[in-house]
Amino acid sequence: MSERSINSAAEEPEDCDPADYDPDDAPEFTAEMAARAQIAIGDKIIREADPPLGSRRGRPPKPESERKELVSLRLSRDVVDWLRSTGPGWQTRVEAVLRARMTADSGE
Repeated sequence: MSERSINSAAEEPEDCDPADYDPDDAPEFTAEMAARAQIAIGDKIIREADPPLGSRRGRPPKPESERKELVSLRLSRDVVDWLRSTGPGWQTRVEAVLRARMTADSGE
């Protein structure tokens, strides 16, 4: 469990009464959980968690050949306003237009 989910789980909703909590509702601490846990004495870490705490969650990174490159591009304000007014996905649509032009130019 990440530090964020631990912290947010510790926050009680305003409309809940602590007397309504049943300590028996907590999930059972299994041997698998213990095997993956970080072990520390005070501030000294004896064994790092597996996977390490704070490690990235979610999708794995794309292969290098499929990654997009972040670029900075200066456009006129009215053009940017129009693009954004077309709704979510406008950057993907800009890429599609540029790709179509690239393909057309390379076919000549």
